[in-house]
Amino acid sequence: MMDKRGINNLADIRYMIRLFHYAVISDPITGPPFSGKIDLSDVAHFNGICAYWEAALLKTSGYTGNPFAHYAPLTLTQVQFNRWLQLFEQVIDRYFEGETAADAKETAQAMSNLLMFRLSKSK
Repeated sequence: MMDKRGINNLADIRYMIRLFHYAVISDPITGPPFSGKIDLSDVAHFNGICAYWEAALLKTSGYTGNPFAHYAPLTLTQVQFNRWLQLFEQVIDRYFEGETAADAKETAQAMSNLLMFRLSKSK
């Protein structure tokens, strides 16, 4: 069994995002809408995602982006969003532990609810 780690710094967040991205792209439900559209080799996008999570979980300043903007062009169903959230929680549960890991799952749930609401209003 793999040792779990806390989410304590930017390196941990970068690791979390890479694991989650791989899970999303590899999944038959979430892969198709995200594949080729959300690319972590895009350094600016990857750094923006990491800055969002660093601000949300570690209470740092400096994030000025709009996470909704990256999801708006995607045509995601409620089933796909539910799976997105499930994959995020699975990554957290498998690789991470501690209060910040629990906070990450709560933040992802709130983000999912907000994004689905905003996407439904933009159609």
